[in-house]
Amino acid sequence: MDKKILLKAEPKLAKLFINSRKKDRVANAYLLYGNRNAPLKETAVYLAKSLSCEQDLLACDNCPSCKRFNNGIRPDFYLIDGEETTIKKDDIKSLESAFSLSALEKNHRLTYVINRIENITEEASNSLLKFLEEPKEGQVAFLTTYNIQRVLPTIRSRSLEIRIDPVSPIDFY
Repeated sequence: MDKKILLKAEPKLAKLFINSRKKDRVANAYLLYGNRNAPLKETAVYLAKSLSCEQDLLACDNCPSCKRFNNGIRPDFYLIDGEETTIKKDDIKSLESAFSLSALEKNHRLTYVINRIENITEEASNSLLKFLEEPKEGQVAFLTTYNIQRVLPTIRSRSLEIRIDPVSPIDFY
């Protein structure tokens, strides 16, 4: 995912996100949902990277922060991927531990992505709810799901729900 693809494939999301950043009113949690061929994880990671971009409201991929992010140097970013395995309470505890301190890089937000939130255990859901209810200042969550009906209503109520449409394979690559 990059700026050009986001602006073309999801203009409403791009506008919402840009306006939220301009007004410094970024939500504490976003729940991205869509069909199986929608680039949910890619979009969530791109938006998380955008929050650290030093030159633009959407990630530019040219500034030092974007380059570090692309090279895997992401001290203020955490990813839990429920694609292959169930998301367990220990995963959420690791997230809480990683974010127990403030952002390591100046002017960065603590961001995390939980991909496939529908694959979370009940015990982990309860831990995540506590984390979502009392976010640290500047902390932003991006949750993704292919089945929004399987996401707990309490998690949904604490998130800004945004539908992501499939991206043409030609545009994406």
